[in-house]
Amino acid sequence: MLALAMTFYKRLFFRELSRGEKQETETMQPYLSRIQDLIKKIGKCGLELPDKVVSMFFLIGLPLDQYEGIIRIIEISPEGQTPKNVKMKLLLEEKRMKHQSERTDNNSSAKDSHKVLEVQNARNFSNKVQENRETRDRRDN
Repeated sequence: MLALAMTFYKRLFFRELSRGEKQETETMQPYLSRIQDLIKKIGKCGLELPDKVVSMFFLIGLPLDQYEGIIRIIEISPEGQTPKNVKMKLLLEEKRMKHQSERTDNNSSAKDSHKVLEVQNARNFSNKVQENRETRDRRDN
């Protein structure tokens, strides 16, 4: 009976692993911890997964549009695909992506500020031109 229950739980945990996609708002550390917890639960049911399979489960739930590059790098990595290496590379990639996003946001803010200044300068110039015309018209009359 115990063996039957363990088989049921292994299937259940594998199903959760296969559906374990990283959520858009989820950061990398909680995602990796969630996958790691499922792998530990499978281990407690008597099935130890090889490092390469564990690493594959870390990668399989990542959105390809954001992580395809790092996934390819990890897959051809000479250090091997140990879970520790994969987790480290994914956490570093998340930091890199965050830094890049902040830089892009700062550049956008700077460009927006520059555009606002250009518009203000154009308005000031236009107002000065109008004042000069009015002054000249008063003088001429």
